[in-house]
Amino acid sequence: MRILVVGAGAIGGYFGGRLLEANRDVTFLVRPRRADERRRRHADPAGLAEQLGERFEIMRTNIKKWPVGSPIQAALDALEILRKQHPFHSNEVQQVSVRLAT
Repeated sequence: MRILVVGAGAIGGYFGGRLLEANRDVTFLVRPRRADERRRRHADPAGLAEQLGERFEIMRTNIKKWPVGSPIQAALDALEILRKQHPFHSNEVQQVSVRLAT
């Protein structure tokens, strides 16, 4: 069976690496810049699975506090601050209006 991993971020890279480690036929579909970077760093694709779980590498990471897109994160941060300063229950909310700069 041939396996296509779309994207090689944290999850795709991990599972694709595990599949490579198990000698599966894996192809990664990534952006050209990411592919060039991988070729430079790991000339041998099997090197992606080398010492998997023992060796750790962090490249260009973005850890988001909220599982949403960037434009709404400031509004969620503001709501969190409001809830800390003025605790309320969700059934007390009559309306929510959010205005974001465009």
